[in-house]
Parts: sequence; structure tokens; C-alpha cells
Amino acid sequence: MVELFGGAIHMDVPSSLVDVSQFREIPDHQEVYASKTSDQNLIVEILEPVKQKNHEALIYHFEQVAETNESAESQIVSIEPIDINQSFGVDQAFVLVGSQTVAKFKEQRDADNLICVFMALLRVSRFKADILVTMNLPVRISEKSSSFESVRETGGIPQVDIEKDKSEFVAVVESLVIKDTGLFG
Repeated sequence: MVELFGGAIHMDVPSSLVDVSQFREIPDHQEVYASKTSDQNLIVEILEPVKQKNHEALIYHFEQVAETNESAESQIVSIEPIDINQSFGVDQAFVLVGSQTVAKFKEQRDADNLICVFMALLRVSRFKADILVTMNLPVRISEKSSSFESVRETGGIPQVDIEKDKSEFVAVVESLVIKDTGLFG
């Protein structure tokens, strides 16, 4: 269990991930954790709610990330509602499984990597906020990617098992607890 946003939120974060803010500046509305040995990462964001309703809001966020990352291809595999602790005002929660083909750090298109994307949206209308939790798991790293050598040196990319990894991701999301609602202003 780690404290996010100055202790306002607690969540189980896999022990294989490290807090990126220890070596890089992260925007105040985000918490970012990354693997030391692969391109796996976990991002928690507090956002203003978008106008889209129900699972359409999660599709919107997925498409925004794909656009921001200049994804050559993106695909949504599934979206489903999840049950989460309603005690802190989550009205709805959805989880999305998808993929994106992206180049890291705006590298050339021939350096595209295939990434499995798990994304959860927690709608907290009481505080006029969306909490977006995203986990990216590399599936294929291009030989021309800046990540290729480090991934090869650490033994390659862990095999992605969609159902197992989705189940672990949902468990991480379900562990999220808001300790201080002052976070929402």
C-alpha cells in the first residue's frame, strides 16, 4: 500500500514498480510508477470530469491518450463495469483493455512498440472528478526503439497474459481508497 497525492489516496502498487517522481518531475494531478526492467508503468490521474457518459468517458480518455502518444494504431478489446468501494463517492467504474502502437519519446515511426493498455475510470461526481488509472504493458519492443537494448539486457519483455494481467490490474484499482477528500478542492 502506497500513499498517493500526499497521502490523500492509498493504493496497492506492485512492488516491481518505482515512484518516477524520485528522478523526474511529474505534474501535480498525476502519480507515475514504472518498472526498472521493462517499459511497464502505472499512472494515476485526477481529472476534471468529461462530458461523455458511462463507458463512453473511458473511450474518450483512451482515444485522447492514443492521440497524445501519436499512436499509429489503437484498438479497444473490451470495456466492462467493475465494482469498487462506493464509500468515497464513486458513482461508476469501468475497466478497458486495449492496445496501442506507439514510438517512445516521439521516435521515428519504425521504432513503434506494441503496448497492452489497461485503463480504469472511476467517476466521482460528488467531487466533480474523474480518477483515471492506466497500466501499460509492453508486448513487443521494436529493435529501433530506445528501450530495446535495456529490455534485452534485463531478459526481455515479460509475457502478457491478458486475463491474468487484467485481473491483477483490477485488484490494484479496487485497492484504491480516498483518505482525504480535500484533494478534490
